[in-house]
Amino acid sequence: MVAASGQNLYMSWQNQNVYGVDKVTVSNSPYQSASYESLLSDLGHLPRKKLPLVARIDFEPLISGQSVDVKYKADRESSWHTQTEDTVGATENRMRIPANAKEVEIGFDLTCTATTSPVITGVTLESESESESINA
Repeated sequence: MVAASGQNLYMSWQNQNVYGVDKVTVSNSPYQSASYESLLSDLGHLPRKKLPLVARIDFEPLISGQSVDVKYKADRESSWHTQTEDTVGATENRMRIPANAKEVEIGFDLTCTATTSPVITGVTLESESESESINA
């Protein structure tokens, strides 16, 4: 659950059987790492297999100490396939997905500096079987 009040953002969380609420303000320092995992995508039609081509994460230029890992799982795999981008000035991380799949889940992991976090501007799954990209 996420709620906004004034300039503050409140986020509830669960870690196994421990629960809590965090208050996030503009002046908070970023966590050292962060993750995003999309919902499963069937790319518009579940029964036929498709060949997803690229999982792409776009972001503002990286600075020293920052990185963005793009990741995917095809057909509910148990572990993620990942690729890291940590080049200073880089603005995207594109990962080819070689497996035919009925469903795909994509995401990213961030590594932050003590004072700044990479700024994500887009999360895209580009598919050969679709005439247009599917934005997560």
